[in-house]
Amino acid sequence: MKLIIPFLKHRNAGIVKAAVHAIAMLDAEHYNNLFLEMLDHEHKGVSKEARKSLLKSYYKDKKDTIYRLYGNSNNVHTRYNAAVLLCSLPKWDSIPYIIEMYANKGESDIYLLGESRFSRWIVNFNKSFETPTKSQIDSIKQVLNKFGSQLEKSERKEFEFCIKGF
Repeated sequence: MKLIIPFLKHRNAGIVKAAVHAIAMLDAEHYNNLFLEMLDHEHKGVSKEARKSLLKSYYKDKKDTIYRLYGNSNNVHTRYNAAVLLCSLPKWDSIPYIIEMYANKGESDIYLLGESRFSRWIVNFNKSFETPTKSQIDSIKQVLNKFGSQLEKSERKEFEFCIKGF
């Protein structure tokens, strides 16, 4: 690793991307913080490689940091890659983010991601019987109060039916 890490500061984005990829292949689990830094890289390809690297490892405990990147980054590609990561979380953790992304009509790529993930979430709802925690339900209710009016009425009703028993 010590030989690869200096390449993360290289001027050539292709070399930085290759360094991120190499670190992910060797030891992705121990370099999540580094991948989070690279997620906000000015070059689109480096940010995408950081996203792929995070997807290969456990990043659920970093969702608050990823959400801050989603909300605060000036880079459109960083916001999109953060959105992909948030929408890829487990079933009950991802749905508040998915709804928010779906309501984001200002950024078409993020909106389309949210729309497709929302539809997929509804279709796959009954494929796993995980029960949400109280905090997950509270989070879902908050996001529905904030963004629910921006969903299609029929989709909102279908979603509310899915979570009715919780």
